[in-house]
Amino acid sequence: MKNALAYARVSTKEQAEKGLSIPAQLKAIREYASSHSFRILEEYRDEGESAKTSDRPEFRKLIKRCQKDKTIEAVIVHKIDRFSRNNIDFFAYKAILKKEGIRLLSVSENIEETPSGEFIENVLISMAQFYSSNLAEEVLKGMKEKFERGEWPLKAPLGYKNIRDKQDHSQVIEDKNTSYLIKQLFTLYATGRYSFGSLSEEMGKRGLKTKTDNLIGPEQMKSILQNKFYIGKMAIWGKEIRGIHKPIIEESLFSQVQNVLSERKITQDKWQTRDFLLRGLVYCQNCQRRLTAEVHPRGHYYRCQSSLNHKCSQKYIPVKALESQIETLYNLLEPENKLLKLLKLEIEETQKNVQTKSKNELSNLKRKISETEAKMDTLVDNLATKTITSETYKKYSQKYEKEIKNAQDRLAVLEKDYSSNFDFIDKCMILAGTLSGLNKIFSFRQKKNLAKAIFKRIWVKDKTISKIELNPPFDFLLKDKAKKIHTLFPNLVFEHYPVKSTKKDIFEHLMDSMDSPSFGLVQNLLKSVPNPEILAK
Repeated sequence: MKNALAYARVSTKEQAEKGLSIPAQLKAIREYASSHSFRILEEYRDEGESAKTSDRPEFRKLIKRCQKDKTIEAVIVHKIDRFSRNNIDFFAYKAILKKEGIRLLSVSENIEETPSGEFIENVLISMAQFYSSNLAEEVLKGMKEKFERGEWPLKAPLGYKNIRDKQDHSQVIEDKNTSYLIKQLFTLYATGRYSFGSLSEEMGKRGLKTKTDNLIGPEQMKSILQNKFYIGKMAIWGKEIRGIHKPIIEESLFSQVQNVLSERKITQDKWQTRDFLLRGLVYCQNCQRRLTAEVHPRGHYYRCQSSLNHKCSQKYIPVKALESQIETLYNLLEPENKLLKLLKLEIEETQKNVQTKSKNELSNLKRKISETEAKMDTLVDNLATKTITSETYKKYSQKYEKEIKNAQDRLAVLEKDYSSNFDFIDKCMILAGTLSGLNKIFSFRQKKNLAKAIFKRIWVKDKTISKIELNPPFDFLLKDKAKKIHTLFPNLVFEHYPVKSTKKDIFEHLMDSMDSPSFGLVQNLLKSVPNPEILAK
């Protein structure tokens, strides 16, 4: 039996009605696989998705599986256009499959792997692309015609809803459940007493939230307040006309809101913000909100976003005062060079032990996979000769497939090459051992990236750093300095990797840290320093 993956896709309701539904496609694929001695390891389905790769999460998973799983021999689709309707995408992804030794098979189109077959394939995918492009043009044309009639061709904004009349024509009407809240939103903002943040919180209490039940964000709030749709106008494709929908905001109120927005913009331009070292990293310990940074006539400050509404007691924190605490932390966190060398030896020793223990397990896993595949072959033969029922076949085939998959997953873990992981950890050790020295010679941009590499979050209370969370692997590499930190920051909470952990747990944690946000930052930071080791203690 040969291993294969199945892929099915529908993008519209019409396709499902024409017999191209997901179940129909998969049924045909399963029958094809059975008659051609293929075992379907997994089925991938994109429902209601376009043919664009960016819109197909399951398709992207399938491609990744093909690149990792060396047992896959084919990808089976119902028709070629289910794989892609774009020439460039089709041949790019087919090239990926070909590189991995994987065939793309179509149930409906029996395409041979010959020059003639390739020609037919080119014609089919070109026809699919033409259909897709032509369909998009027709849809856009219809939308523009609808707009010219004063009808809104897109999704209705908050306060309105899309409906279909008796003739099945789409219309936009007032949504009584939310329109009164939109009126309140405009009225409150026109007073000039609300920021986007405070208005969002207030309207959230009154029941105005996003579809995912979250507060309306600042950008969406601004978009609502500037949207002329609410006064009966429509603007799209560089053109503005009067719509046939009912306005829910009076033009006088809309003008008041635009005046407040303009005044706020002038104020923001006057006290413009610049880039700050800790922007995006610092949080308020009192209310858990992120601190923002601003330029004021009397200096530069970090402040809690809730402080303007008097909902948080956190006071303004001078930028220099907070950033100097980071410099102090670097000095306290930096481990001694000899300790890092010992740690490196420990990691290498642990790796050897892990590899030794893995050899026996590798052998057992490979034997188990071979034995289980043999059982699968016997099972198929028994089904073909009707020695067993289809129910028995289904029961045991699922069991065997699961066993093979689990063994293959474990095999992939054991056979993993850790060389790049060790290189990354080595670089992180260099960075950890030279924190204060690097911080002194780095440019502002490099200092900012250094902070982002080390810290996941920094919490502040009463103008002092009260808690730090570190990114892997620094949550382990810098953990031994917790006691030293408390000499200058007695109340600081230091969240680091658990002290009482086995060597194997630590090893796996360090190896997994390549997925950390620190990875790219560390690589780039050390490129700019030829010999960072000379800065070590």
